[in-house]
Amino acid sequence: MYFDQRLMDVLANFLYHRQRDFQPQHLANIAWAMGIFGYNHSLVIGALIEGVLEQAAEMNPQGLTNTAWAFAKLGVRNQSLMETLARWGVRQVAAFDTQNLANMAWAHAKISLKQEPLFDAIFARISGAMLPREVANLAWAFTTLRCLHRHRPLFAVLRVAATASLPVFGALDLAAVAKSFASASVLDSEIGQGVGRKAEELCQKGDMDNQPLATLVDIDLPSKDLLLASLLERVNAFFEAWIKEDAFSPSTSILAFWQIDNFGMHGTIHLLSKFGIGPPDKSFVGRAEAAVQLKQEPRMSNGFSKERVWCFLEYEIGQPVLKDCFMKVPSASS
Repeated sequence: MYFDQRLMDVLANFLYHRQRDFQPQHLANIAWAMGIFGYNHSLVIGALIEGVLEQAAEMNPQGLTNTAWAFAKLGVRNQSLMETLARWGVRQVAAFDTQNLANMAWAHAKISLKQEPLFDAIFARISGAMLPREVANLAWAFTTLRCLHRHRPLFAVLRVAATASLPVFGALDLAAVAKSFASASVLDSEIGQGVGRKAEELCQKGDMDNQPLATLVDIDLPSKDLLLASLLERVNAFFEAWIKEDAFSPSTSILAFWQIDNFGMHGTIHLLSKFGIGPPDKSFVGRAEAAVQLKQEPRMSNGFSKERVWCFLEYEIGQPVLKDCFMKVPSASS
């Protein structure tokens, strides 16, 4: 897909000055294109929001979904906009296909906006076969927004759909489904073994990036040992390359190349061990995980949603020996 910066600038300028001349489908299409290419222009986004708020009632299911998806992809957390899209989505939910349902759910979860009427309506419509990305988006969205107490039967439907389409799952969708199922406590031995076998297959083919691999390793799968060995091999390779390049230089190219932020808990513990830093005890891990659950709201910056990455550190401070609290003052020399 080709991104033409000049064309987008022209369209953006035209939209900004002639927003009222655009029809609902035009607004949805422009929003979708901006989301696809990550074209984030604050003035244009403001004009787009104004236009969508005025014409959302005339949008079809695909337009509503594409618009919600685009703003979430760009990290725009405008509650009035998303509530409007959700309200009209509920009214038209009978015409939503599975992709529309999954993308609408994903969009609201991505920017941490829980619209219970919308999720109730989506839940009531989910049934039948689904593509891997649809299963992954629905499972992730309902888990992220903690809708389990209201919609736990959903996971029975998703489990059937995931089992049927497991042979064609890619690594990212596989990891998302496995993590969501584990969080919902529905990752039983049968589905766990199926996920494990598929993960082994993808790993052996070289179709597994660090992020999904680390996610799957941190879940208790039957194939965990093989996956862990592959992850630790990558961590070791990164460590050797990092040390050779100058580990503490300002350059981050090697960090980006090796996806250093995606080594997961087991991979990070192994990396830290190479610096002589021991693994945390279980009580610390529990406290850290509990703290993360309390800090789900995204950080807002100029109206845009930024996902947080949390780092936890504990250390002990011993009481100093009295003699260490005094400094020897050198005598003045003549």
